[in-house]
Amino acid sequence: MKRLMTIDSVVAQKEEATTDSTVPLYRQFGGRLNIFAGGTKARFLAYRPYGMQAYYSAFSTFAPKIALHFWDAVQKNDQKEAADIVLKYDVPFFERWSNSFWRATLEYFRIAKRYVRPPDRSFSDKEMEEVKSFYQGLSLHPSDS
Repeated sequence: MKRLMTIDSVVAQKEEATTDSTVPLYRQFGGRLNIFAGGTKARFLAYRPYGMQAYYSAFSTFAPKIALHFWDAVQKNDQKEAADIVLKYDVPFFERWSNSFWRATLEYFRIAKRYVRPPDRSFSDKEMEEVKSFYQGLSLHPSDS
């Protein structure tokens, strides 16, 4: 990391490590780098006290209203609302996470097809029905996107 910091054009780092490795990065390079969360919104909330100002949201791809709702809660400093969004949406989404589930999500929301080449596995029609039920349970529908 110290060698990378000698390169002026290196200005950011996507964080996806443990707190044991990320918090020391903030101590050493937080004033130099824009370190942003690459995983769940919970990671962003965990690192805000150290200066994190940005994060990726998978939901922005297919249900941007969730990402915007979360950001609105962050801007209002409503930690309870932000945490509730994480628990309602991110936790069950990432419990199901796989490349196949992601591709099925994109198909359900009419963004891309689910089919991939082997050895990756594409969801079956039956599994697509489960994907539909999952998102309906979260009150997320393709027509809302």
